[in-house]
Amino acid sequence: MRRGRLGLVLGLLAMAGWARFGSGAVGAVPWVVAPLVAPGGTPGPLANIQRLEVGGHAPEDVDVDPAGWLTTGVVDGRILRVAPDGKVVELANTGGRPLGLHRGTDGRLLVGDTELGLLAVDGSGTIETLAPAGPGGPHFVDDLETGPDGAVYFSDASSRFGFHEWKRDLIAGTCTGRLFRWTRDSGAQVLLDGLCFANGVALPADGAFVLVSETGRYRVRRLWLTGPREGQVEDFLTGLPGFPDGVSSTPRGTFWVALASPRNPVLDATAGLPGLRAWMDLLPAALQPKPERHPRVLEVDAQGQVLRDLQDPKGTTYGVITSVQEADGRLWFGSLTETALGRGPALTDL
Repeated sequence: MRRGRLGLVLGLLAMAGWARFGSGAVGAVPWVVAPLVAPGGTPGPLANIQRLEVGGHAPEDVDVDPAGWLTTGVVDGRILRVAPDGKVVELANTGGRPLGLHRGTDGRLLVGDTELGLLAVDGSGTIETLAPAGPGGPHFVDDLETGPDGAVYFSDASSRFGFHEWKRDLIAGTCTGRLFRWTRDSGAQVLLDGLCFANGVALPADGAFVLVSETGRYRVRRLWLTGPREGQVEDFLTGLPGFPDGVSSTPRGTFWVALASPRNPVLDATAGLPGLRAWMDLLPAALQPKPERHPRVLEVDAQGQVLRDLQDPKGTTYGVITSVQEADGRLWFGSLTETALGRGPALTDL
């Protein structure tokens, strides 16, 4: 009797998992885990991150303006600015969920809002929608950056799941993310698709290429925009020891890459078992894989060579780092798990 009931329960769970994920191209898919490649570079500690409380949860990204003000977005839709003296003021409320932030060439703040699309916000808090989310457009805008010509490059993490289901996208592994390019004249155009949770975006000063993190495959891809390799896509970083998130450029022509969490052994072990991952999706959130508290960022040159590997395996004062920006001679961090932005060490101390 007990075995019969157990079989019935397992059968219902299997059907529920199948119904929830679907089958074929729209269901969970098998994939091959890239072998871990030691990043190399000069190691360094990241244990003394100072917290700048913002009065909101999950300040995922951070923008630093020339006057030293920090700007971030939190889960309730507010876009907050933090003055050099620590005072927090509200710039705007999108009514959605702002994630990626970047100062545009016209001085306005560009915002990737997962519910509304690509937005621009001026100094008075007025919001303009540049590329609305919806059919034919982006579904889950994540990160963004501008090119030297003013074009905006932004990631669409998933065409299937929304922000509040981001973990389901990584479990399914169906790779429906995209990279967009937006201009006033042409609107939003897809440059790349089939990306496995498209995330951080960055360009060098000359706009020769664009980088985009594929969080679900432990790698960063490069799309060449100009020159003899224009249109070619290649691996910029691969076999990373964790999930790459935000990417940002530096005045030195290098890039910072945030590793939000170390690789998850359960996800890796079930990479070739999509049916088991469908079951995993049915588990209570507390039993599902979750990010670890292990701040880590890499500095990488334009050839994809790791120069510095900074980390704090214990998460002493700060947890999951989802974005990293270099400004005023130091590092600044955003997080999806904290209530504060992070003020990192001065570069001269590294």
